[in-house]
Amino acid sequence: MTVYYLESDLPLSEAAVKIAEESSIGTWTDLATLNKKTQAKLGPKIYCLETKNRIVKIAYPLDLFELGNIAQLLSALAGNIFSMKVIKNLRLLDIQFPQKYLNSFLGPAFGIQGVRNYLRIYNRPLIGSIIKPKVGLSAKEQAKLSYNIWLNGIDLVKDDENLTDMRFNRFSDRVREVLKLKKIAEAKTKSKKVYVFNITGPADLMLNRAKVVKKLGGRAVMIDIVSCGLDNAQFLRKQNLGLILHGHRAGHSMFTKNPRHGMAMLGLLELMASQGVSEQDMWKTALVVNSYWFSDAYITIAIYMKNKGIEWKDVNSEEILGINYSSTQGYKSVSSQI
Repeated sequence: MTVYYLESDLPLSEAAVKIAEESSIGTWTDLATLNKKTQAKLGPKIYCLETKNRIVKIAYPLDLFELGNIAQLLSALAGNIFSMKVIKNLRLLDIQFPQKYLNSFLGPAFGIQGVRNYLRIYNRPLIGSIIKPKVGLSAKEQAKLSYNIWLNGIDLVKDDENLTDMRFNRFSDRVREVLKLKKIAEAKTKSKKVYVFNITGPADLMLNRAKVVKKLGGRAVMIDIVSCGLDNAQFLRKQNLGLILHGHRAGHSMFTKNPRHGMAMLGLLELMASQGVSEQDMWKTALVVNSYWFSDAYITIAIYMKNKGIEWKDVNSEEILGINYSSTQGYKSVSSQI
């Protein structure tokens, strides 16, 4: 089931039919090859229209989608429909998957509980740090900085999104240098530490780099999930390397920032979760990111929650990022009550 925000010169009901057709068994014109039996079996159902808020909800038969193929699903639900002439603006707000479809993917190998089990931290937040500058340090400088960060109580250190295999900081050198000092930091602090190495690249390079991390004793890798693609995240997860997989959302604002067009962060997160990226971590991270980029809106939401007796640190990230708060109509409703 999908939830779209839709703007068109056509009445909402007519435009919704166009969306449902183009994303499934129809196209821009009548089809002599489409019989009534097929239409009855595979045709999607528009089950909710909210004219005031321009919301369209569509349910699709599962047979329209190849199990275990996230790329095919996106081609249907977030593909040509965005290019239709009858559409002024279209935003994919939410996707709900049937369990059978979710079961066709492996899902997270660890999840937040698995990360906690490895670090042996159960009664406090996990504390992470990102190396800055993003690029420019040598492998030895990267390792030394990570070491100092770990000694100061940080649990997890990670590469940033654009650091891969650079002339001044070779990937394999960085892995060796960082893991060597990680062992020393663990011995001094008497606590487990994690470094997340960015393996972003074509699928063959990502796999080779992940294997290097595993061979040298690393436990976590990262890919830029927007630029690499969800299918490559799926490919990496299928290798069952026993590594924690972190998905970095660099580039998401190309299609999530405009509140009237593209895809909501919620939709992207649900897709990422289906491909093996830890769901709870993503909700929390996404709320922090959204709060940074749209600070005025989330300050308003925080005031609204506080008026209800809920402190910002205690809010449910998934709920706040949902349609009732982070969509255009949801935010309008919240702000009108303050």
